[in-house]
Amino acid sequence: MSLPLNIDASGRWMRTEGAADSDVVVSSRVRLARNLNELPFPHVAATDVLKAVREQVTQAAQSSKLLQKAHHIRLEDLSDVEKQVLIERHLINQRLLESKIASVIVEQEEIISVMVNEEDHLRMQALEPGLAMIDTWRLTDTLDNELEGALDYAFRPDVGYCTACPTNVGTGMRASVLVHLPGLVETKQIDKVLKAVSHLGLAVRGFYGEGTEPMSNFFQISNQITLSRAEEEIVDNIEKITKQIASKEREARKWLYSENHLRVEDTIFRAWGILRHARLLSSKESMNLLSSLRLGVYYKLIPDITPQMLNELFVLIQPAHLCVASGKDLQAEDRDVARAELIRARLRMKAAG
Repeated sequence: MSLPLNIDASGRWMRTEGAADSDVVVSSRVRLARNLNELPFPHVAATDVLKAVREQVTQAAQSSKLLQKAHHIRLEDLSDVEKQVLIERHLINQRLLESKIASVIVEQEEIISVMVNEEDHLRMQALEPGLAMIDTWRLTDTLDNELEGALDYAFRPDVGYCTACPTNVGTGMRASVLVHLPGLVETKQIDKVLKAVSHLGLAVRGFYGEGTEPMSNFFQISNQITLSRAEEEIVDNIEKITKQIASKEREARKWLYSENHLRVEDTIFRAWGILRHARLLSSKESMNLLSSLRLGVYYKLIPDITPQMLNELFVLIQPAHLCVASGKDLQAEDRDVARAELIRARLRMKAAG
């Protein structure tokens, strides 16, 4: 395998111990878009320019304290399934796969990653568990300052950082949270909440961000505008709105349980039973059942299961992870078998421990 990551281990963003609001907020992410001065954007750049960009970024990363022990992964060295593993771990996005010369730099705990030659020359991000927008932004800002000391960024005093997409001009920042909102979905308040969020200038996307649909009660909420907004203002706004959403979600969960606790418990325990005994599980069914189980953990109905364990399963049951773990490409039904086996083993291991 060319991928230098231990896919059996979880990235730190999946670990919920001590993380704020982790009952609702899975993770916080801050991403910065940067380009090198006087070089064309990746989508119009020739191959030799893309190679030169990658070489410059690689050299700059070697002088960064945060990236001293990072993995430097060239996408052309990976199989298609290994590339998908990086997507499933939230380290890259689908668009990076479209680049002719691309790579990603991944810090060992997978908190920090830097995509090279995606839509912009650099897309650096930090990913932390729970609601931690300020800490995540400070980490990304530190990395940005380290790299800027070795790279000449494209910047104009009148508009800020120059980016391939006009919506990123200014700070070049995208701040986002991944939230689990089963209460708002079940009480049919979700559309009202998401509409209010969009009116506040935020975008709502799916589990894997831009270009994906919400699934299994997971939503990614991020800022849409970066021009004329300070970075501190963006992250502070996201944090405040997320706290309000989390409060609404907890109110909905409380009402849901008080209104019909038998139906809630039946849904959760059915999910628990299926996950512990099923022999075939698709990705969609597994995600939905694990979402119910996560709610059961919140209600303290399921013993010995933690949100961290479920966060890890949400990643490990994805198709590419199953293929790489087995050492071979698996057809759909074989993946369903492997997925069910993995879930049974993990839940049995935890219950026994």
